[in-house]
Amino acid sequence: MRWALLALSLSLIAFPMLTSAPPSSPMAIGISNLGVLLLMDWSWEHVIGHAAWGMENRTGEIVEDFYNFNNARWRYSLAIIISGALALSFALSESEEFDMGVLVGGYTLFGIAAIASTLKSRQRVLRGK
Repeated sequence: MRWALLALSLSLIAFPMLTSAPPSSPMAIGISNLGVLLLMDWSWEHVIGHAAWGMENRTGEIVEDFYNFNNARWRYSLAIIISGALALSFALSESEEFDMGVLVGGYTLFGIAAIASTLKSRQRVLRGK
């Protein structure tokens, strides 16, 4: 699952770059953003090790629980919503400040969701799933 996530995220980043003209369309920006968010999710494993304080020998179980699709689908849905909001912002807004606010807010929200999901995975492993 994790390697498929890496392949998907890199494809989503590369596809708009290879098919779009230099002034990127809002759709290309949204697709690239989705790829970046999924890449962030893929690389989250090193942070999960810090969430395993006191149970370092169970880090693998926490990682497995974190990337289980049933537990991760809400993060992936959130990534799609954030990417759509960013594409919509670039399409409708003339303000770069507003667009950057949507971008920073979306990435912050996704980071908070990853932290919450990590702590939930830790709790599930402690309880025995």
